[in-house]
Amino acid sequence: MPRIFILLCLLLALVPAALARSGRVQTIDGRSLKGDVQFTNGVFVVDGTNNIPLPELLSLSFRADVPVATAARGKGNGLLGYYFTNTALSGDVFVRLDESIDFDWETAEPGPEIPTNHFSVHWSGDLEVPATGDYQFFLKADDGGRFSLGDRMVIDGWQTRGGSELDSAAIGLQTGVRYPIQFQYFNSAGKAAVRLMWSGPNMPRSLIPRDRLFAKSNLPGHTATLADEGTGLLGTYYTKTDFTGGTWSRIDPTVDFEWSSLDPVPGVSRTNFSVRWSGQILADYTELYSFYLLADEPFRLWLDGRILIATGGDTFFFERRESIALTAGERHDIRLETQSTGGNAIAKVAWSSASTPKAPVPATHLFPSKPNTLHHVVVDLADKSPPGILMRNGSFLAGSIERATESSLRMTGRSTPFSTVNIARILLQPLPRKLEDRIPPGRSGLLLAKGDFVEAEFNGIENGQVRTSSILFGLRTYDATRDVIAIALRSPSASAFTFEVQLADGTRVFATSLNVAGDSLVIRDAMTGPLNIALADVIEIRRAR
Repeated sequence: MPRIFILLCLLLALVPAALARSGRVQTIDGRSLKGDVQFTNGVFVVDGTNNIPLPELLSLSFRADVPVATAARGKGNGLLGYYFTNTALSGDVFVRLDESIDFDWETAEPGPEIPTNHFSVHWSGDLEVPATGDYQFFLKADDGGRFSLGDRMVIDGWQTRGGSELDSAAIGLQTGVRYPIQFQYFNSAGKAAVRLMWSGPNMPRSLIPRDRLFAKSNLPGHTATLADEGTGLLGTYYTKTDFTGGTWSRIDPTVDFEWSSLDPVPGVSRTNFSVRWSGQILADYTELYSFYLLADEPFRLWLDGRILIATGGDTFFFERRESIALTAGERHDIRLETQSTGGNAIAKVAWSSASTPKAPVPATHLFPSKPNTLHHVVVDLADKSPPGILMRNGSFLAGSIERATESSLRMTGRSTPFSTVNIARILLQPLPRKLEDRIPPGRSGLLLAKGDFVEAEFNGIENGQVRTSSILFGLRTYDATRDVIAIALRSPSASAFTFEVQLADGTRVFATSLNVAGDSLVIRDAMTGPLNIALADVIEIRRAR
């Protein structure tokens, strides 16, 4: 029996039969089957009916996304999330429109200026079911959470639980009725994760989808007027100039305002307020885009979490401009903030590119919410590479770079450093495939966020700064999180391998051998050295042909 079949058998025998994983099976005789895959009694079972004996298997590709209900679609827009910098659901808030409650922040910040520990969230809105019948709800929270439907507490887990799951009794609900819901969550310390799911008539347990949730506020002092549908950015207006106090949230089709004679929203004075817009922006072309800000007060623009433009309030009628490379068809996170301390405030945002005339960013290219990243979503390497390191033999390890010298590099979460002799490229930001041709073959240097390639010798990464040297520019440093997309050390070249292994985070290793040790896959590759990978993170194993 071929070794790859024996290996796959050993791998999947460690996965409990009750845990089906969505995927695709290809057989030697050319059949291709998609569905929920289980490994039971020596055969692969697809959707509970199609049995594929191990000798007939050619390849196996897992797609382990959390299922989403496929019932008739509604017209909802998600839930309003009010994020607090304490566990008491009190004080000042960061407001966001969340499409569903399915977050696994680990130890990352849940939102801008929200701490990784000691925070809480209050989600509110309405729920509309697709069919009349009995529904059950499921809550998983690390640390604690509680869920209310109308005046009824459906699930109460308001204590540190370490990620255990709670469920409700069956609740009879009717189609065509909107039921007010509240979901409250806190994290005191350590990893943070929360998920709310449901099941109902002819509907298996799944995430409550965006289209069945209708955002509104039920918090005193925090008003919201959101249509069920619409494009634009979520604008949250604060009654004070420092993003504190009461709020009023709505969807603004674009950012093109002049508040000389009217207040921005009822109850918020044009002479004393601040406003934050958040959401995503879509580009039509893969090219350099210029963004233009016009404001007479401090104004800041972030793209994908990096500050692009920041003014200090002394730019009345002076337009600021900065450029950044965007990818066609890709949605980028965007956040804008400004304030007014004396009235007559102006806030205008426009863009342009080689193929886009200068104009205010249209509502058709703005979105008030960000689709949740489901657990184990596979990174599409045909579109872009995530941050990480590309080895000389083509293997790619996804992850963030902790620090580096001319001779070695250390990645976050990996105990063993890598020799830079074996590294072809260091990716500090996602690298769109269409920008790769801007890195000249055989040349060392930096691909900058603006799309330019600068030839230089790499000297290291320390404290968020990339150090380089060149005959032309001498010693220079660049901001690793803002200025640099990729560092080119040398050109990669393909080499012989036995197995190709792909992980959910975008890692792809061309291995010379594989072994199973407990619940880990041990990958051996001459460039990376031994790698221990959790089996749950493996998406695809394919033998070289």
